[in-house]
Amino acid sequence: MQVGDLVELSARGNKVDYLYNLRELQGIVLHAGRYTGTGYMQVHWFGRTHAYPIIGMTSRKHLKIVKVKK
Repeated sequence: MQVGDLVELSARGNKVDYLYNLRELQGIVLHAGRYTGTGYMQVHWFGRTHAYPIIGMTSRKHLKIVKVKK
């Protein structure tokens, strides 16, 4: 996963209770390289269900890359 990738919660991430507000949202990875040692990435979350974007740290194992249809 690299900076600029479009991501969403993985199946494992959807089961975690504290990530409830991020379900059905998509995000863009802002910082990946600096946090790979700890396993966390900074993600800018956005979507239809939120009036404002969310920027937060999310574990790499709770994310998956969104496949964009061409």
